[in-house]
Amino acid sequence: MEIFILLQEAMASKDAVVEFSGNKQRVKVKPINWNESTLKVIAPDFTSGHVIVTLYSKGLVKGNACLQYYTIMEDIAHFLQQAADPVKFMCQAFQVSSLEKLDQTLASCLMRKMPTGGFKGLQCGQSPAGECHSEDIPSLLHFAAQHGLKDLASALLQCPGSRQALNISNSHGHTPLDLAHVHGHNQLFILLQESLVSNRSEA
Repeated sequence: MEIFILLQEAMASKDAVVEFSGNKQRVKVKPINWNESTLKVIAPDFTSGHVIVTLYSKGLVKGNACLQYYTIMEDIAHFLQQAADPVKFMCQAFQVSSLEKLDQTLASCLMRKMPTGGFKGLQCGQSPAGECHSEDIPSLLHFAAQHGLKDLASALLQCPGSRQALNISNSHGHTPLDLAHVHGHNQLFILLQESLVSNRSEA
């Protein structure tokens, strides 16, 4: 990802260093001059979370800013909250022509980079299990259940946070199981029901 830094005064790239720090990582990158008032730098890979970006010139701090890094699935969750037609948006973003292909693509993305500590798109903020959430779609599991994305739901159920998400009701009082039932996604309904039974037997 390219980041452009607007300068208040001209600065030669040979004198500049951009430091990215966060999540116990610290990486320094040399920028290039995009023009006389702008530097361009390639952002290094970081795990999800806040990353502080600091610009140095000849060892002196010239400015800093905070970036929010997302995992692939957190990025998806972030954009879904803003899309008027989230399914159409996702199909366009992934250049797929059907809901089935979208389901396979999203599940594949998640399985390639399975989060070890859960992710914000599944954890429903701080809502305790069994309580109602203020949003229509409080988690990616609710989204998958509403739209019949069985492959995605199956992958999500393997992630930390899935047990909590299964028991969270949206603003209409619907859990993912309820959404799958209401929208007629029978195979997904069975999958979620089996997962709930399994969770209860393990508790």
